[in-house]
Amino acid sequence: AWPVLLEQQHPFYSINDKDNHASTSYSIIASEGEKPEKNNIEWEVLIDAGHGDAQYLLKTFNRISDSIVFTHAHPDHINTFDWIVESFIQKYEGRKKFPVFATRPCWEVIKKSYGFVVDDVDFYELKPGVEIQIPQADGLKVRALPVFHGESAVGACMLAFEFNID
Repeated sequence: AWPVLLEQQHPFYSINDKDNHASTSYSIIASEGEKPEKNNIEWEVLIDAGHGDAQYLLKTFNRISDSIVFTHAHPDHINTFDWIVESFIQKYEGRKKFPVFATRPCWEVIKKSYGFVVDDVDFYELKPGVEIQIPQADGLKVRALPVFHGESAVGACMLAFEFNID
């Protein structure tokens, strides 16, 4: 979430573009070429699964990310998680589990909400301050840095990414 003062415009988003109001998620994408296009994406890591993600995916490339990293488990950051997992499982016909990265407390909250897809998930625990490689994204590492985001956001974290080109 980016702070915006009342009656001010945000420098990144257009108030006239409804897609800018529909999601609390973003992706890190590696592609062949300057601009990601349907056929040149090497990998994609989704950060959170917020409002509007399913609709956005359906109207664009309809490409399911290769993994997801959660910052916290508030509903506006997890509410399309089940759709994404089930679409991934369908895409790979059950041969692969969907990789999920989160702190343990965050994952426990997500499991309570979406227990029906847990068997289709490979969970990777983000431990505070410990950098780990995202196997599905060659050269991308992530480190969770604990933050307080209210009593209801147990395990909330900022994410620090590092990308190495070999």
